Amino acid sequence: MQVGKLNVRVILAKKEARLDLVPVDYVVDTILCAAWHVTIHRDAEVKVYNCTSNARPLSWNHLSNIYLECSVEKPANDILWYPYCKVVESKFIYDILDIFLNVFPAYVMDIVLKLRCKKPIMMKINKRFNKLITMLTYFSMREWTFHRDNVCKMAEDIKVLKDSNKLKLDLRDMDWKKYITNYQIGGLKFILKEKSDPVNAAQRLSLFYWIHNITQISGVVLLAIIAYIMY
Repeated sequence: MQVGKLNVRVILAKKEARLDLVPVDYVVDTILCAAWHVTIHRDAEVKVYNCTSNARPLSWNHLSNIYLECSVEKPANDILWYPYCKVVESKFIYDILDIFLNVFPAYVMDIVLKLRCKKPIMMKINKRFNKLITMLTYFSMREWTFHRDNVCKMAEDIKVLKDSNKLKLDLRDMDWKKYITNYQIGGLKFILKEKSDPVNAAQRLSLFYWIHNITQISGVVLLAIIAYIMY
């Protein structure tokens, strides 16, 4: 959601690394079915049921791209900038981009808020998410493979039950775009308590689109001038 509202514009992660994102209804169904499966098949060996998304892998880069698409198609009412988020693998590059894409815009926005006699909050938000990204770096820069043999066997055994079609155990048919879009809409509505205002959101998005492009062009021109002066 913070990518969609543009509080986060650069992420430190291994682009093609898988992240085990699993919808909670799949987790709940797996737990319930595992209890049934263990009762039916009483073995001396302790079984481990790994509920993972290996069958339908989702990379950090793919997740970021989906969020950006959702943010353009279903923009939040109070976005702070045009949807943009870059996934980088180098800590050095991340630190540089963080200054230009997160810190500097947040600093400018706080100045604007002060001029409007409002409480500056953007730098505080930026520091909060920097801490979060730092904590997640160990996981975002790595990936793990969990064996799903027991879950696959359980899914096959459950097919004999009459109501097996109501249970969600297999993520192979998972539509990540649809899931993340619903997640984004639900998060804005129920967690952030945002009221739907598509006209205002579209107008704000269009405004920031032009500001975003002008800023990018200005940045390139400025760098070219600096390079020309220095060399």
